Amino acid sequence: MKLSESILNSSPFGFAYHQVVLDSENRPADYKFLKVNEAFEKLTGLKREEVIGRRTTDVLPGIDSGEGEWIKPFGEVALTGSEKVLEQYSEPLEKDYRK
Repeated sequence: MKLSESILNSSPFGFAYHQVVLDSENRPADYKFLKVNEAFEKLTGLKREEVIGRRTTDVLPGIDSGEGEWIKPFGEVALTGSEKVLEQYSEPLEKDYRK
């Protein structure tokens, strides 16, 4: 295991590494889970074996619509490197991620 992977796995902060899935117009349409750490599992209640290799819209139906829309904001960060604070309620996870 690489040092960076060891640090990530022991981090108290939830982490999920994704592959961005683009639509026909090169806009973020979904994400594919590649890695998550233990803190992610605790934060979301989702287990690693339930998410790795799957798309977020399959794991969390409804995450791409309504007030809990997360695909576009995270896509902006992934494609532009811009900073964005995302604080909202996640209906699919039934958790509040606001401070």
